[in-house]
Amino acid sequence: MLQDKNSEDIQEKTASKIISRNDLCPCGSGKKYKNCHGR
Repeated sequence: MLQDKNSEDIQEKTASKIISRNDLCPCGSGKKYKNCHGR
């Protein structure tokens, strides 16, 4: 369940701002978006 909530938060953040696949992921992991939530 925690993962579902976190994914929803990420989707809300990405909807308000265009995030490139090479930008840092807004979840705060420090990984690139394409290697984290951008799959």
